[in-house]
Amino acid sequence: MPNEQLVAHIRTQFASGVDKTTLIQQLLTAGWKVEDINAAIAVVDSAAGTNIPSIPQVPRPQYATAPTVQTVKYAGFWVRVAAWFVDALLVGLPLGIMSRVLGDTIYVSILAIIAVWGYILFMVTAYQATLGKMAVGLRIQGTDGDKIGFGRVFMREIIGKILSSLVLIGYLMVAWTGKKQGLHDKIAGTVVIEKDPNKSKTGWVVCAVLAVFALPIAFVIYVLTILNFARANAETATVVSYMSNVEIQAEIYYDGVGNGTFLDYCNSLEAMSHLGNASYYGSNNKNKASSVCNDTRDAWAASVPLNGKYYCTDSMGTRRNIAQPLASGETSCDSN
Repeated sequence: MPNEQLVAHIRTQFASGVDKTTLIQQLLTAGWKVEDINAAIAVVDSAAGTNIPSIPQVPRPQYATAPTVQTVKYAGFWVRVAAWFVDALLVGLPLGIMSRVLGDTIYVSILAIIAVWGYILFMVTAYQATLGKMAVGLRIQGTDGDKIGFGRVFMREIIGKILSSLVLIGYLMVAWTGKKQGLHDKIAGTVVIEKDPNKSKTGWVVCAVLAVFALPIAFVIYVLTILNFARANAETATVVSYMSNVEIQAEIYYDGVGNGTFLDYCNSLEAMSHLGNASYYGSNNKNKASSVCNDTRDAWAASVPLNGKYYCTDSMGTRRNIAQPLASGETSCDSN
């Protein structure tokens, strides 16, 4: 049954001279269904004795599901730092072992550089990412979204990164450029993106920040360790030097004041002076530095503290570290 209000409206509009095409378009825009409009027009047509063509029943198009638009999320500064740390561990550890085995020479250094560059060129060309970037979930691609070939990889990883290293800001640019590009990315026309934009990288970012702030602390500890090691070596060399003087002075004493004996050599000014200096530099507690020196007519021996143990030398030419200082009356380092 046609809608009476619609029939009345159509009749009124036709009577006022509205063009049928315009009227039909207005009714469709207003939300009336095609079949209702056709039915109402048929009623008006039959009453007026005219033949107004009805609107053809055009089937509604069946639209496919709208394609999903892939969101591109550019990798920021800290998540890329995290990827760098992963690569540094995975590559640096084998290279460190190689250096220990083959020795720290210029040839080993050159071999290490070639190995690092070879690793990066191969991984980025073949997989668009190093192992570090894979672990963090990053990928390198062209600014046009295409896979990059060896030429652009070489431009980015070798030439571009050398320039970025010379101008440190080349790496820091990642923090503020629109597509998070460093100087090497700009040169090669590349970007670094997150493979899964919906996956949080917060854990990696936190690790990277902590690692960066830990580096200065680790460096200070390393420097202090090296300095302490150097100080210990210097003190050892000083102690050994003074004890060598003790040996020399003992021979001089034997040929001179001792008249062919070592008797009372330990109480001589020369012995006490060199032993005092050796004991001072070898002792952990400078205020309680002490030495032991024993002599007889035919032999002598002396010990001083050194690096938590004791350094001993005697008339037989023995020079060795001993666990305990010489006991009273001992004139040989081997007896300890």
